[in-house]
Amino acid sequence: ILRDIIEHIVVKNLTATAADEELFEDNPTDYIRKDMEGSDQDTRRRSACELTRALLKFFAPKVSEICVTYINAMLQMYSVKQEWMAKDAALHLVLAVSVMSSSSVSGAGDLNPNVNILSIFESHVLPEVQDESVDARPIVKADAIKLICIFRSHLQTPFLVGLLPHIVRHLHSKHVVIQTYAALCVERFLTVKDRDPVSGSNVPRITRADLAPFFQPLFVGLFAVLDNPDLPENDHVMKCIMRVLVLVGNDIGPVTELVLAQLTKSLERVCKNPVNPLYNHYLFESLAVLIKSCTGSAGNDLAVSAVCDRFETLLFPPFQAVLAQDVVEFVPYVFQILAQLLAGRPGQGLSPPYKALFPPLLSPMLWERKGNVPALTDLFKAYINKGMAEIAAENLLPGVLGVFQKLLSSKATEMYAFVLLNNIYAQNPITTLTPYLPTVLNLLLMRMQEAAKEAKFSRYSRLFLHSLCSFCVSHSAQVLFDQLETITAGLVNMIVLNVWGRHRESVCTASKADLRVLLVGGTRLLLESKVASHAEMWGALLKSLVQLADAVRTEGASVSAAAAAEKEAETHMQQLLMPEDDDLGVGKEFDSSYSKLAYANVPSVDPTASIVSVEGYFCTTLAAFCRGHPGMYLGAIQSSLDAKEAAALQQMLAANNVGLV
Repeated sequence: ILRDIIEHIVVKNLTATAADEELFEDNPTDYIRKDMEGSDQDTRRRSACELTRALLKFFAPKVSEICVTYINAMLQMYSVKQEWMAKDAALHLVLAVSVMSSSSVSGAGDLNPNVNILSIFESHVLPEVQDESVDARPIVKADAIKLICIFRSHLQTPFLVGLLPHIVRHLHSKHVVIQTYAALCVERFLTVKDRDPVSGSNVPRITRADLAPFFQPLFVGLFAVLDNPDLPENDHVMKCIMRVLVLVGNDIGPVTELVLAQLTKSLERVCKNPVNPLYNHYLFESLAVLIKSCTGSAGNDLAVSAVCDRFETLLFPPFQAVLAQDVVEFVPYVFQILAQLLAGRPGQGLSPPYKALFPPLLSPMLWERKGNVPALTDLFKAYINKGMAEIAAENLLPGVLGVFQKLLSSKATEMYAFVLLNNIYAQNPITTLTPYLPTVLNLLLMRMQEAAKEAKFSRYSRLFLHSLCSFCVSHSAQVLFDQLETITAGLVNMIVLNVWGRHRESVCTASKADLRVLLVGGTRLLLESKVASHAEMWGALLKSLVQLADAVRTEGASVSAAAAAEKEAETHMQQLLMPEDDDLGVGKEFDSSYSKLAYANVPSVDPTASIVSVEGYFCTTLAAFCRGHPGMYLGAIQSSLDAKEAAALQQMLAANNVGLV
């Protein structure tokens, strides 16, 4: 009965039909969707494979023997009669009987030991791929490439690298399916990773050096596929381009012009009629990777500036068209790329195109669409960090603060308001900020009154306290104290006791970069302002800072915020976010039109970068303060800390070789 099941059900359903051949030629998109690895579509072939694997669980030796017999018979029929359908069915039966488990990430997992895969590969799969005629027996060619792709994790580096020129050659086939499978195969090759025995991390099996000889033909072939009128928006090909660019990194130099020109050409084409969201996403990711690679070479500012000029020349026309025509799908992408390009330019100052672009970005209408907000915030962050002097000189700072006020008014966007405000604090002298501080602080306090009625008040409290500490890091803690006391006498005391004191645990859960700012800014408020003149307030703030310093110590947050941000970016790059992914940190209140580009990271400026260990800064500064006031604060320290906090403070002081007097 097992033989009857294999012959009349499995083999019959694995055999291609005239409809399959027609689909291959006339509707390659559907053929790929149904046939490719990782597809979730139920087809007769997939059902036959699942049936075979189910039989293998209970009758592995017998089922394997029967399947191998049919595989050999069909391959023999092909060799005698050149019946491509026989070989097509045989290769699919090879997949069904040999792969015991698989995943879209790693391809074939456990293999059937009763099937000699190596022999089949050498005799029947490799000859198809190595054949010079890329269009002969197209469906069998596609099958062979698919098998190589699925078994990729079982193929060693020399074998994979040796296959690359043959796979790349198939990008020039006239058949869309073969072109796509070749691109998909290269892309999946680049995702295969092995664990490094020294570092313990996963490293790519195919390295940049392995791929270097194929840069030019690979990019030429991939972009040629995108010119195929039968499927110009091929997301598998664009994903392969992105993956290759990631691996190539800073070695992109020789083919930069080719890649940039072709990506710009693709961008101009899709701007007229966006159809495929996946293709669009990978297109902008590819641009982001290219910009990251070209602007990441340290020590050659002139060359990087020239590259940025070239990017602006080519990208600004299509970007301006997107913004003018309000192509909703692309606007957030454009803002992210613009932010990355501006942040990557060496030195300070804005180029003429960026200067001209800034005033229209202050329009409230742009900020109404919530999908624009994260990307626009990154762009404004880059503007503030690179061109704050020019923004202030043009009297545009009030407009930026108007954007801050608008973002602050909504629970869904308030976190982005604080990003703008903290960057404004860091990039402006106190003389520029002083006229606006009363209004800004009043807005923050009014929003706090509203937030106190909401469930997420602790989140707002953490953002509010972080912002105050950001000011103290960049400017004078006494200035902040005076400004708050001018609004309401005793306001600093209320903030320290009722806001920070009640939300200590929440504050200690901030990110590593935020913990650094909170601890340094809080220390300055504690020791460099009139807080020191109020015993209860001083003790309460010290208690909060000891808990914060202990959180920093246990989290190992003495690394710079820049390093923490880089690590976070690397983690984020492991997965490419699609439009439906919710990665905004504010629930589902944002439009689905926003899709985060994993490679378009705009680094934040770390105001505490000069301080290696913020825990050490807290301890040494506190010890110096106490030495300047011997015996005056020891009682307040002892009375404000419980036993656990006192022990933690003592450990930190000892670790930094200081003591309190």
